[in-house]
Amino acid sequence: MSGKAWIIPPQAGFLPTLTREILRRHREDLPRVTVIFPTRRAAHFFRYYLSRHLRGSFFLPRIYAFSDWVNELSVRLDPRPIVPPAERAWWLYRIVSGRPGFEQVTESFDRFLPWGLKFSEVLEEFEREAVPLKDLLEPPEDLPPHGRAFLAALSEIGRDFREILSGAGVTTPAARLRLLSERLPEVFSPEGPVYLCGFAALSRAERLLFRQLLELGAEVFLEMDPGCRAPDFLAEVLRDLKLSPEILSRPRSRRPRLRFFAAADVHQEVREAARLLPSNPETPDEVLILLPVAGHLLPLLYALPEDLPVNITLGFPVKRSLPATFLLLLFELYEKRLAERYPVLTYLSLLKHPYARGVLGPWAAELHAFETRLRAHGSPYLSLSEIEDLAGGVDPLRRFHREFLTAFYGVKTPRDFARVLKEVLHRVLEPHRERLREARENREILARHFLYAFESEILPVFESSSFSGEPIPLEGLFRMFRELLQTVSAPFEGDPLCGVQVMGLLETRLLSFRKVIVLDANEGALPSPEEINPLLPEGLRPALSLPRRSRQEALERYYFDRLIASAKEVEIFYLSVTESSSRLPPRVRSRYVEALLWAEEKRKGKLFTPEKGAVQHLRLSLTAPEPFPGIPRGEAERREVERLLSGEISATLLETYLDCPARFYFRYLLGLKPPERLTEYDATALGTLIHAVLEDYFRPYLGREYLPREHNDPSRLLALFRERFERDGLSRQLGPERRFFVEKTAEFRLRRYLQSLEVLPPFRILSLEEEERREHPGLGLRFRGKLDRVDEFETGRVVLDYKTGAGVRSLGLRRLREILEEARNIPRVEPTLEGLRFLRDRLPDLQLLLYLFLRPEAGEAVYVQLASGKGREIFKPLFYRPPFSPRSGDFLREEEIERLRERVFPALLERLIDHLLAAPYFFIPEKPPGCRWCDYLYACPGRKRT
Repeated sequence: MSGKAWIIPPQAGFLPTLTREILRRHREDLPRVTVIFPTRRAAHFFRYYLSRHLRGSFFLPRIYAFSDWVNELSVRLDPRPIVPPAERAWWLYRIVSGRPGFEQVTESFDRFLPWGLKFSEVLEEFEREAVPLKDLLEPPEDLPPHGRAFLAALSEIGRDFREILSGAGVTTPAARLRLLSERLPEVFSPEGPVYLCGFAALSRAERLLFRQLLELGAEVFLEMDPGCRAPDFLAEVLRDLKLSPEILSRPRSRRPRLRFFAAADVHQEVREAARLLPSNPETPDEVLILLPVAGHLLPLLYALPEDLPVNITLGFPVKRSLPATFLLLLFELYEKRLAERYPVLTYLSLLKHPYARGVLGPWAAELHAFETRLRAHGSPYLSLSEIEDLAGGVDPLRRFHREFLTAFYGVKTPRDFARVLKEVLHRVLEPHRERLREARENREILARHFLYAFESEILPVFESSSFSGEPIPLEGLFRMFRELLQTVSAPFEGDPLCGVQVMGLLETRLLSFRKVIVLDANEGALPSPEEINPLLPEGLRPALSLPRRSRQEALERYYFDRLIASAKEVEIFYLSVTESSSRLPPRVRSRYVEALLWAEEKRKGKLFTPEKGAVQHLRLSLTAPEPFPGIPRGEAERREVERLLSGEISATLLETYLDCPARFYFRYLLGLKPPERLTEYDATALGTLIHAVLEDYFRPYLGREYLPREHNDPSRLLALFRERFERDGLSRQLGPERRFFVEKTAEFRLRRYLQSLEVLPPFRILSLEEEERREHPGLGLRFRGKLDRVDEFETGRVVLDYKTGAGVRSLGLRRLREILEEARNIPRVEPTLEGLRFLRDRLPDLQLLLYLFLRPEAGEAVYVQLASGKGREIFKPLFYRPPFSPRSGDFLREEEIERLRERVFPALLERLIDHLLAAPYFFIPEKPPGCRWCDYLYACPGRKRT
């Protein structure tokens, strides 16, 4: 080979040095020169540097990005167009359908599409690597069945695939590359010198091309530090091409000034990064913000000054754009509907979307009142006609339903789907057309990028692919749309060059900047998450003559190191989250940052410590909240509490105060109603229904002895339940699936309850759903309660309370005896938060204790936990007395129960009432039970603390 290779160190600035060298050689004959770069971005900057050196008008060299050069030449050999990935998946679907091993993924094309794209990627990689397809005789057992079947028949599937593409008159990008590598001399005979600039790792097909270019006299310019060992992938390329590079430029040795920042979250790091920016960058190579996580682009843009020019070159996921989120919500609404009834919560989410509000026009101002009516109705599923009736039949809503919710009726093929998608987007974007045309705000800019990607990449798949006329279910078309949307990014091209540059790591190849700001330098972002094709695990690749994926991580390290080395100032930010939770996993700084810190430690000859280190932890500008014990109470609140206590006091009122006095304040003093919630079913309504069913079942035995083994009649119990369930409005609220689930679960629990009775001796039923009242001897206050059932056993009378929800709190025998012991001298309870905690610790079973106080002849109280997962735990006794907990001698004696009921509990009740009357605040406990599900969460001044 007659070609030469040159090394340009990163510190010299690859593109500025290359520009000077090419101008030194060819200032007078630039149009004859061909310069090929790995990226379009590098080509843009090369043109910029040429313009800085050559003032005025001049003819440019032929400047190409490698992919553009390949496409330009390969179409002369084969003019067939590139087939989209989804089209390739379709042809593979046709090839593998009916083959053994593919049954799981070939039920329908929409289910095959994700795997078809992966199969296509495998075939493309074989083309790029110029490796002949070969079958694996024994594919690994840990691959999915269709993966093993694919690799076992790889050569045959690949051959059929090429034949189909040829017959359809289409080709693929990798096939173009391989074709050009085999027939380059037929279409390329340069008039002047050719320069291959900045390439690093090359596929086998690319190396074949480079060999031929080197034979034609091309020269190679590489970027690497001559004082360091070449990365393995670059050394492999040099050996394969038989190149011995010389150093073109030896710049003065310098190190970039490095600063490291640890931030608490994304918003803190972007604010600090914005503070470090110059007010008006004069050149495009002055400042770079490296953004490894594309999803953090919008927080960054909002943090930057409004008048700062910004040039973005990265792919942003368009699924976050407003048009995409509108379509995805619309699809979700269709998918969740039951017959002609739509899920109300999803429906409301769609109506609240900014684009839906634009379509609804002035009526959107009535949306809040309409939502209140929908929630008050209570049904989680409604038909469109029912929704329109609740809205009063207004025209904007009828039109919205007609144009959007019924638009997909009758869609049977991808072509139908494409037509309706265009109509839907046209209608929903009409009110925003002017804003989209100007596109000044970030969300409008992103929406425009989505529309470009939609028209250029997504719509043609449904509109003009080979499968466009094939019948596919609507849900399958929705799945296909989501799958395609995952692969599409907003094509921010960063043109023209100006202002602060915002790029991903791969876009920075060959570029150099005076100041580099690196954001999100954490593991999982730097290096980027490895995308592993499940069909080609790492250990399998050498067996197929394919390069290992580890080369990709080495490439990213090479790109990062050269970017840092080429800068003068580098500010590196990483997120420091040390505490782990399901919502906030720990964040570890990148291995690249660790390497830089280690290099700094070696240079300074000392190890950094958290106190004296290179990392500056950004200070959180947080102000400690003022101590807030609760909601202050004045004279009006005191009088209202006294009024409440002058009536009949229930266990629910007292338990609410014990759990959270603030909730007591909102519920009983202010009388705030809980917000209307749309749920699949009302658990309280279901509990009321089951109480009524059990009352009906036991009513014939009231005052009589019930013998469980003889009198149990599950058929009658379930018949009573079904009758009430059908009669109750609850059944009409449920969709078919949820109704079936609720009905069968309730029947199972009722049947199991009768079975659990069979281990008990006969008992007499004394009362059912009976109100009891009793006056406190010391306070003069009246207490009341409704007892679900009272039974009489040989061992005494028992109060039973049905529980249809979650488990209940209770005290063990040991704790009960401790309370009895300390109750010999019950201390005065201060009206403080600590005093409330003292009472709560001793009264977790306030309801059952109050029931025993109301029914003094009873010697035991038992929760009947109908929802318990374990049969023996259906009964939860208060005192562990037989027959519910037959522990030999291990239960409270009658004299202990008498003292607890007649002395200890009334004394504790008296102190609770005193606390309720005297406390200066309606306290907000540090960890109130059920705070997350509290009806008054957003009204509570203690919400932020919880």
